[in-house]
Amino acid sequence: MVGKEMAGENDTEIFDLFEKLIEGDLTMEESIHLDHLVSTDEENLKTYLEFASTHASLHYQDGTSCEIETGINLDEEARPSLSPLMMKPWLLGLSACLLIFLGFLAGKLESSNADNPSVATIYSAQDCEWGTNDQPTTEGSLLKSGYLHLNYGTAIIKFTSGTKLNLEGPASLKLVDAMNCVLDEGKVVAAASPLARGFTVETNHAVVTDRGAKFGVTHDRENDFTKVSVFNGPVDVKQKSTDSTKSLTSYQKIQVDKDEMRIRNPARLFPISRASALPGRIRITSDEGRGQDCYVSGSNHHSSESSPVLIVKNAASKSGKFVHNRKIYLSFDLNRVEGKTIKSAELQLCVLRSAYDAGTPPPEASFAVFGITDESLDDWDVSTLNWHNAPANDIHGVPDAEKSRFLGRFSISAGQYPGIGTVKTPELSDFLSSDTNGLVTLTILREATDPRWAGYSHSCAGSAHPEGVAPTLTIEVE
Repeated sequence: MVGKEMAGENDTEIFDLFEKLIEGDLTMEESIHLDHLVSTDEENLKTYLEFASTHASLHYQDGTSCEIETGINLDEEARPSLSPLMMKPWLLGLSACLLIFLGFLAGKLESSNADNPSVATIYSAQDCEWGTNDQPTTEGSLLKSGYLHLNYGTAIIKFTSGTKLNLEGPASLKLVDAMNCVLDEGKVVAAASPLARGFTVETNHAVVTDRGAKFGVTHDRENDFTKVSVFNGPVDVKQKSTDSTKSLTSYQKIQVDKDEMRIRNPARLFPISRASALPGRIRITSDEGRGQDCYVSGSNHHSSESSPVLIVKNAASKSGKFVHNRKIYLSFDLNRVEGKTIKSAELQLCVLRSAYDAGTPPPEASFAVFGITDESLDDWDVSTLNWHNAPANDIHGVPDAEKSRFLGRFSISAGQYPGIGTVKTPELSDFLSSDTNGLVTLTILREATDPRWAGYSHSCAGSAHPEGVAPTLTIEVE
């Protein structure tokens, strides 16, 4: 349900109408009612615009259309002569009301901001203890230029330019304006809006300028240095003492102090070459043949084919929802072991530092690996897989015991990044030996539940990752 977490219980009616609009189930009477709700209430209009923006953004990221169907049936003979808006006259009326009221709201906000300008909003705050601040720190609060001090927890600051900044405590952040901020201490992850290219995060020694990227900045005030990690897209990093600038791309990192900048270029981690396999051993990666890999999210979003990381998360539910949870799905093409007897098997995954935890590393965690025993479920597609149609997955993320079996587990210590997660058990060998269709599906979940609602995430390299090797099966055969 797109955006529903943004609202309280009193907003249920309007979100139900929004979702019907998206799904094409809105009746004429309901559309008139929605028109009234949005055109007569400033907060409803803000909520609608946020909802529509989120819906469009999610479909853009997934590469799918976000056309809204209305559910109104017209005679086929009339369709060719009508434009999309003419086919939906009530929607045209709603749009007109929105445009008129938006103009009114823009004028009102402009007048208000002239007297009391705001540069950002506290979009969300999870388990936060704030320090002494001169401005409000509750969710939804408008923020002026000035400092935010966060003792611990995680808060998302949404600038009026559209940029979202994930702030992890302990941290001290100065908001300058809609396009600039200063990090005195702590860690942030910035995801700039396409309209906000040029957004900057400044520290004692560096100025990081977004060029259409998602990036993390950590400033260690005690040791007096700044680290920048680029998760995707380009950024420019300027050393303030020399005005020297370096441009970074995806997966590059740099450390800046008053004397130098040290850049780290992408390099493949833990390379596993098929040519280096020992006699009698066959190595199969998830990008070989019919193999594939991805993760699914409790929010029902799926990863794309080009997703470089596979994310695992197990967080406490809020109101019975599991929107923050993630689990991995892998499939391996066993064509090269057909007709051979499997003596043993080993699964390896390259565990990486997560882009969502650019600050403090996640704690030690244990991960369980399950094999899908119902072979009719092996025919899944990475481009359409989601939480609700994933093989043998229930709403809580627990594998269906009748359609899967436990194969083993591996643990990753706190700070052990990058690292290798390994499962080598008789159960894994037996599972592969029992396969009859030449294709197997594995799913991986984190066993311990993080008590925080948002929770920590762990990441493994997928087949599209430029540094880590793809998930790999090493099979010993006779």
